[in-house]
Amino acid sequence: MPEITRFSGIIIRMFLEPRTQHSQPHFHAYYQEFVGVIAIDTVELIAGELPQKQLRLVIAWAEIHQEELIKDWDLLQNGRPPFKIEPLVINMEHSIIKAKHAQAHSSSFTIDVEFDNGVKRTIHLESVLNGPFYGVLREPTLFEAAYVDKETGVVQWPNGADFDPSMLYFWEAYKDELAERALSW
Repeated sequence: MPEITRFSGIIIRMFLEPRTQHSQPHFHAYYQEFVGVIAIDTVELIAGELPQKQLRLVIAWAEIHQEELIKDWDLLQNGRPPFKIEPLVINMEHSIIKAKHAQAHSSSFTIDVEFDNGVKRTIHLESVLNGPFYGVLREPTLFEAAYVDKETGVVQWPNGADFDPSMLYFWEAYKDELAERALSW
């Protein structure tokens, strides 16, 4: 069983599988005594278990690398070795990342952000647009008025709402926690 990557004490592996064993492409995530089987197409736990924190990290990593995982699955199921995939990088210190450009789309409440390191991400913000501060961003004209402060590299809106570019960069790892917190705003 080839090892695809390792990060934060988690080992990701794929097996050559008989077509009848599982109905969908997947990988196995190992953390201490826990093993979780994650579907690649839906990026969800389909068997086993992982602690909540490690599951969130694995899901974030899989969403970022979903296309590579699909290619690796196809290679392995056709008897060829899969490629290694970059691990999820988690800097325990506060990452200094700046946004360079942002384009907001009110039809989907997403924002396309290009960061100063050249990485581009589309971030779905709808789940955190609640309360008196962020909730007003549901107004389409205001949402689309997002801009990047050129001095700080922060994505912000005319009402003062903003998001730390480091959090946006690692959005997949933080989005569930923030969405849960936003329910009480």
